[in-house]
Amino acid sequence: MSEPRIPVFDYHGALTLARRLARLADTWERSFDERAIAYGEALASWTGPHRDHVARRFAHERSVSESACRALRAEADRWARAWTDAIDDANRARWSAATIGVVESTIPIPPPVDVPVAPHYQPTAPVPGVER
Repeated sequence: MSEPRIPVFDYHGALTLARRLARLADTWERSFDERAIAYGEALASWTGPHRDHVARRFAHERSVSESACRALRAEADRWARAWTDAIDDANRARWSAATIGVVESTIPIPPPVDVPVAPHYQPTAPVPGVER
């Protein structure tokens, strides 16, 4: 049996990237929330003819911002899961490498067992409707 190889993976880089993406989403969200406050104040005092146009643009901006934050968090989650999967793969490889030869020599193989024979059935009385 060949010795298992430990997968090559940038553990530090993956976890750092996941954290940075999550922080970026948080920063973006905070920044947008601050803009939303300023927008709300401006819209409350707006009396011009383009008020609805500005409101639609801001609604679109909110939608794009929410989508971007969701995408950043999803990507951060994917990198964190990739980190977890790589750690699990490396641990499996290390465990496998540490137990090669040990498992085969320490687990006794049980002796073969005879196939059990079904008990013979003898009716104690005739069964109505069944011919013998």
